Amino acid sequence: MVLRTLQKLIIEARKDPQHRQVADQGMRILVDVQRALAANKADPGAIQWLRQLALTWNTKIRNQGLKFRRVFELLDQAGPKTPPR
Repeated sequence: MVLRTLQKLIIEARKDPQHRQVADQGMRILVDVQRALAANKADPGAIQWLRQLALTWNTKIRNQGLKFRRVFELLDQAGPKTPPR
């Protein structure tokens, strides 16, 4: 669910020329994370990537706060918070 929600938000942001390049990078990250989670649903590295991606887009797209709150709730349920490396 987190992947789909982030994907929808990034696809929407891709329409804005200001965010297009970063949105393309975000989509590539989502593909890599999806592969990692397909191999191991509890992969802490993949969950951390999702958390970082959500934090980045939460900063860039400020008018979607409720959607990001739900994303962070789901990430907290998926795995413990790990400190940034």
